[in-house]
Formats: sequence, C-alpha cells, structure tokens
Amino acid sequence: MTAFGVAAAVLAALGVFGVVSYSVARRGREMGIRIALGATAMDIHRLVFEEGITPVAIGIVAGLTASLAVGRAMASLLFDVRPSDPLVMTAAALTIVIATVAACAVPARRASRVILLH
Repeated sequence: MTAFGVAAAVLAALGVFGVVSYSVARRGREMGIRIALGATAMDIHRLVFEEGITPVAIGIVAGLTASLAVGRAMASLLFDVRPSDPLVMTAAALTIVIATVAACAVPARRASRVILLH
C-alpha cells in the first residue's frame, strides 16, 4: 500500500509539473510583457505558483470533504481505523501541498530566468 501511495504522489507531482511547465511555455510572451511593464522575478514566481496551487487547493478541499462523507458510509468496513483521523487527513493534504510546491518551483524559476534572458 505504501508503494502505491508513493507512486500516486510521484505521478501527481509529475502531472502538476507537466501542466505548469506547459502553461509557462505557452505564456512566455505574456510574462515577457509583464516584465517589460515592471513585474519583478518574484511577481512571476507568484503568478506561476498561484496557477499551480489554486486547482490543487480546490482539489484538497473537495477531496477532504468527500473522504469525510464516504468514510462515514464505509465505517463498518474499516478495521481498527477511524474514517476521519485528523492526523492522517492533515498528513495527506500536507504531502500533496509539498509535492505541488516542489512541482511548481522548477517552472517558476525557469520562467523568471528565461524571460529575463530574452
């Protein structure tokens, strides 16, 4: 189970990385215009991180809500595990947030460096 969980986390991080990298590549001119109008590298970083983290945050809220609802329905099938364990829920959400931040860091850095070189 741990191996499947780790594989799922890696695949999720790679997916976020791919989507954010593609979006940064497609929006290069827009970011160049932002830099020309006075945006700093930190502004570009913030833009890329917001783009990557917003859908993940919405997914975490929806996932936690759904897991609480489904956990109550499946409580009789769980053995020696509470369906709404706050430590497990927090650890899962924190793992996803850390993976998302790591996945957004490379495209954000690349966006601010490549744009400044052109």
